[in-house]
Amino acid sequence: MFNKKYDTLVWVSILLSLFFLITCSKQVDEELYLNKTKSVVQVFKTELQTNLFRAIQERGAENSIEVCSELSPAIEEKIASENNFKIKRVSEKFRNKNHEPDEWEKKVLQNWSRELKDGKKLTVFSEIQNAEYRVMNPIVLDNANCLQCHGSKNEINPKTLEKIQAKYPNDKARDFKLGELRGAFSSRWKI
Repeated sequence: MFNKKYDTLVWVSILLSLFFLITCSKQVDEELYLNKTKSVVQVFKTELQTNLFRAIQERGAENSIEVCSELSPAIEEKIASENNFKIKRVSEKFRNKNHEPDEWEKKVLQNWSRELKDGKKLTVFSEIQNAEYRVMNPIVLDNANCLQCHGSKNEINPKTLEKIQAKYPNDKARDFKLGELRGAFSSRWKI
C-alpha cells in the first residue's frame, strides 16, 4: 500500500514539475521575444524616419515617396532575415495593399483606436496565436512632417498628392491628424 501511494505522489510531483517548467519557460520566451521585437522595431522606425525626413529636407515630400514605398519593404526584409521572424507595417487606412491588416491585427488596431479616444496611452500588444508569438507596436502620428503625405488634402501639396495617387490609386492613408493611430509594426515569431 505504501508503494502505491508513494508512486502516485512521485508521478503527481513529476507532472506538476513538468507543468511549471513548461509554463515558466513559455513566459521567459515571451519576454525574450517581446524585448527582441521592441528593439528591432525601434531600429526599423529610426532607420525609416531618418531616411524619410532626410529625403523630405533634401528633395521635398513629392520626391520622397519612394523612401516609404521602396526602403520600408527592404528594411522589413533585412530585419526579418537577420532575426528569423516576419515584420511589416499595417494600417486600417493603408496606402500599400501589402500593409492591409489581417483580422487579428484589425482587432488590435480597433482596440487601440478606442483606447486613444479614451485618453489612454497605447502599449505594445502581444499574444500567442497558432504556434506564433505575435507582437503589435503602435504607430501614433506624432510628427507634423508625416502630414505632408498623410494629412488632409489641404495639408498635402498638390504635386505630392498627384504622385501619391499615381503610385497608389486606391490610397486610404490620408486625413490623419497629429496624435492619431497611424497603424502598427506587426511581428510574428514561430514558436
